[in-house]
Amino acid sequence: MGAPGSEALHAVAVANKRLLDLYGRLMRNPVIKEVHHELDCRPTEPPNGIMLTIAVDAELPHGPGLVWDLDVWWHTDWGIDSSVRFVYGEDDEYVRRFPTRRATTVEDFVAELERAVEDLVAVAAESDIASYLDRLPGAASER
Repeated sequence: MGAPGSEALHAVAVANKRLLDLYGRLMRNPVIKEVHHELDCRPTEPPNGIMLTIAVDAELPHGPGLVWDLDVWWHTDWGIDSSVRFVYGEDDEYVRRFPTRRATTVEDFVAELERAVEDLVAVAAESDIASYLDRLPGAASER
């Protein structure tokens, strides 16, 4: 593709674009009050030398929300964690938590990152977001 490592950077950009597309779809959902997108990349102490987080947070009325998280780290190999959480107050629960993905080559990292993002986007497509409103006291009656 180009300079060494450019495939990994391109894969991160594509992952971010896919999650920005998810952000746009969630913004159009009438059940959702606000949507936030975050991309954070920073050096960390070993063993996780670099940490990258991409998150989409969909706030529902009355304060709860759904969070799509993608965490990537690299030190001696790549690791990718991805999950969707239902957050309410100080509590949260996993809607879906995917197994940690590992890669030792850039090519494997690109493929694993693509699969992790596909998993996250699929959860949004199959979830009935309005049903999470009904899980909180008083929320369903005020809809």
